[in-house]
Amino acid sequence: KQYLNQALTLDPDNIDANYFYGKFLLEQGDHQAALPYLKKAAALPPRPQSLTADRFRHDEVVQLLNGGETPE
Repeated sequence: KQYLNQALTLDPDNIDANYFYGKFLLEQGDHQAALPYLKKAAALPPRPQSLTADRFRHDEVVQLLNGGETPE
């Protein structure tokens, strides 16, 4: 949790930091707190150097928002 908070402090618009912090909060059972981070991760544009990875991350976020499950 400490490292995720630090990553968000350093770069609040980082797709991965928002996704992983939101996912962490979901796993802790704090669904309300997770939503803003997951929604932000879904709304952020893909980074030019990471288009494929960011598109995949976006799909994971949408799946979490829709059903709380990650793809297998």
